[in-house]
Amino acid sequence: MAIMAISVLILSGCNGKKFTDPSEPAREVLMDALTAMEQHDYGRYMQHVDLGEEMDTLQVDFVHKALVQYQNRMEATRGRSVDVTIIDADMESDTVCSLFYQVTYADSTSEVASQKMVRTNGEWKIRLRN
Repeated sequence: MAIMAISVLILSGCNGKKFTDPSEPAREVLMDALTAMEQHDYGRYMQHVDLGEEMDTLQVDFVHKALVQYQNRMEATRGRSVDVTIIDADMESDTVCSLFYQVTYADSTSEVASQKMVRTNGEWKIRLRN
């Protein structure tokens, strides 16, 4: 009975998910952020970004505007993204993960990109700065 209670507590601490790949939580965060970007939900995207203590409101606003401009430019030249696939992950430590992914656009072009993810306060976030 005690073992069952401990198992329930452990699983509830992971939102009921059991990950066998240590990069999986970082992958999920990145995919949700990229989906938010595609849906023009920049507020949700920014919730996934590690803003750190060194970024003030003006810098955060600049990042937000740059994201909007980038997304608009990509849609104007290549169309919307039609597929995103994470192709590799490099767990540099328990708190740093580099994800490599491919985006395919409506015009059939694709782009490979990488994104550094950091875990702060138990949550994976997108790291936009070094």
